[in-house]
Amino acid sequence: YIDYFKRVNDSFGHAAGDSLLCAVSRACCAQLRASDYFGRIGGEEFVCVMPETAEDDALACAERMRAAVAAIRIETDSGILGCTISVGIAALQWEHADFDCLLAAADGAMYQAKANGRNRVVLAARRPCY
Repeated sequence: YIDYFKRVNDSFGHAAGDSLLCAVSRACCAQLRASDYFGRIGGEEFVCVMPETAEDDALACAERMRAAVAAIRIETDSGILGCTISVGIAALQWEHADFDCLLAAADGAMYQAKANGRNRVVLAARRPCY
């Protein structure tokens, strides 16, 4: 989730917002392996699937993504544009045994990251999903 993305479009324009979406995608993809999947699921939200990845490794990768995105600088007519991201991570365990539960858990962790100040990575709690 790109933090305060609406402000980007409102302050810098939609063309700058589109450039930022592309820059965030490139920065995140640069941190991934060939076996990982990354894509935009809507608006300023993205999802990353990392098969056969331990929680610690997923957290480390997400932190690298967070840092790479925080380093983005785009020159626009209205000034320099940068951003941060809030990341939620969920590991495929019995608590999140299917994709819908896994995505819901990651989404909840992302909202926790936003609530705790944004520009951070949060691992989802292991709670059963029904």
